[in-house]
Amino acid sequence: MKYTLCPDEIFVQTVAWNSPFKEHLFHLDDANIGNMRLIDWKRGHPYVWHKDDLQELKQSDKLFARKFSSQNIAILNEIEKEYTK
Repeated sequence: MKYTLCPDEIFVQTVAWNSPFKEHLFHLDDANIGNMRLIDWKRGHPYVWHKDDLQELKQSDKLFARKFSSQNIAILNEIEKEYTK
């Protein structure tokens, strides 16, 4: 942000939020649905996904998941293999 008035991390979201499509971008009534992230707070703070969780992640209706660890890189490798076929 040092050399720009509006960094790209904010620009696209700002344009989309101020567009006629706003109502189709985010579930305003429930942020847990709207953010499209699978976060498991019951098994952790948040739970760190492992290779054995791949089916659960695939069956989710979410686009994103949190949280992954560099200590459990196998799950990331499996996701990459699955979705870059």
